Amino acid sequence: MQNLTSIIRVSGNFDDFKTNLEIRACLYNKFYKKDTSFLLVDYGDDINESVKFEEFSQANNWDYIKCPPGSNNSKAINLGIINSSTEFIILEDIDLIHPIRFYERIQTEIINDWDSRPFNFYSVPVAYLSEEESEAIAINPSLLSEEFLHKIKDDLELNHRYKYLQHFAPQSSLIVLRKTTAQFVGLFDEAFEGWGGEDRDFIFRLISSNTKIIHNNDFGYTSTENGDRI
Repeated sequence: MQNLTSIIRVSGNFDDFKTNLEIRACLYNKFYKKDTSFLLVDYGDDINESVKFEEFSQANNWDYIKCPPGSNNSKAINLGIINSSTEFIILEDIDLIHPIRFYERIQTEIINDWDSRPFNFYSVPVAYLSEEESEAIAINPSLLSEEFLHKIKDDLELNHRYKYLQHFAPQSSLIVLRKTTAQFVGLFDEAFEGWGGEDRDFIFRLISSNTKIIHNNDFGYTSTENGDRI
């Protein structure tokens, strides 16, 4: 029985995301669906585009939610969390694609011994590939193999200038947690507009609520530095 829901937010024109969605659907049907369920949360205001997202979801056995008009990213995430039917959730951006064992490894390496760990959420690193690598994967998603991951790892560790990567984020808003934990801290603050602040605020509250770890004396300090520097 699945106990992980991938909550994917989307807004805008279907054609802008069609290639990525088709890759995800291919991987989902071949590899992912035994380990996770997909929930597409649409917070766009164009009803014609929403029809396309909904039809795509139905064709690929994904769950679909249409947000009320005027919803933002935080509202979309909250509706996804509230409507998920599994114990654990993973919050995702639409432009991510994962190796074939990604959700299996989330299950075996994190979720299975969750209660023995001190943390109440986990942030997953994200590698932003070069345009050439991205195009190759769009043509052949099976390239996302264990060998490919080793290639990326070597690129990170051995090269001063990335050969296969455009950027690497050692921490990201791709996070795994219990649904009840997200609800306990009050979900995402829907007053945030745009991008970038809502996830930092949410993560701050997750860390603040964790009684299994010790917080630094200046934990509540808000830095004005660039996020990458932090």
